[in-house]
Amino acid sequence: GCGGSTPQRLRQPSPAGTRGHPPASVGAPAGMSLSLGEIVSQEASAVRAVRHLTDIIRASHEETLMGLERELTNGAEALKRANPAIAVGLGAACDLFMRYVTRTSALEAEDFDTCKTRLIERGEAFAATSAQARQKISALGVKLLSQEGTTVLVHGFSRCVLAVLYAAAQQGRNFSVVVTEGRPDVQGIASAQALKQAGVPVTVVLDAAAAYVMERVDLVLVGAEGVVENGGIVNKLGTYGLALAAKALGKPVYVAAESFKMVRLYPLNQRDLPEAEQPVDFGQALPNGVDVLNPIR
Repeated sequence: GCGGSTPQRLRQPSPAGTRGHPPASVGAPAGMSLSLGEIVSQEASAVRAVRHLTDIIRASHEETLMGLERELTNGAEALKRANPAIAVGLGAACDLFMRYVTRTSALEAEDFDTCKTRLIERGEAFAATSAQARQKISALGVKLLSQEGTTVLVHGFSRCVLAVLYAAAQQGRNFSVVVTEGRPDVQGIASAQALKQAGVPVTVVLDAAAAYVMERVDLVLVGAEGVVENGGIVNKLGTYGLALAAKALGKPVYVAAESFKMVRLYPLNQRDLPEAEQPVDFGQALPNGVDVLNPIR
């Protein structure tokens, strides 16, 4: 199982979290009132985080590379603490950014100002390249819906997944989507509303009915918060069970995720993943003494 892209804004750490630098604007809420085209065009939280780290370099008063790296590390940790629900994906992007930006020939510059300028240029280039990933994924993923009348099962809210479906709709492909409700935060409802507004036939099913409807779909398409070193993914709670049901019924499972989400984790079981919880409404009062387990990944 695990946690996927959530329809929320990237929370900005307090100024103290980045050694006094003023907070940068790193995103806008992805409310359900937005159209599908607007949703898929929004920058990924990880890309906004990279832009924020580049702003830290730009605003830094440090005079050594060691000091600058320390500021970047503090900034990255502050972002992850402020966004625990997407900390895996943020951590992967921040770590990749640190390796890409600080390991460069810019370090051989004669003066630190020149070095800093080149680091900013590399940071901006990294963000620009990363921002194009979703468009490339949609161009490739739309080929999965080439067969007339394809039915796709979607779990949670992933802008990469929605980008693939939006591209297919824009090309006039004939397909339909089944979306799980996606508890505890019912992300599937947000996905269903965006697809419906775009004119895509969509059906919402209970999470518990995923295996029940599996025989009716042609493929499963999910996003990912992170891609781990053992080849698995970290995604919304329920993805693991969904994949097992798909395998049992011989249905292919595809993951739409940007390469900056490859994270240096090697989990051996579900408990090896960072914990993140979210309130859940069971609709009625539970008996006294009953414990609740409510992870989102």
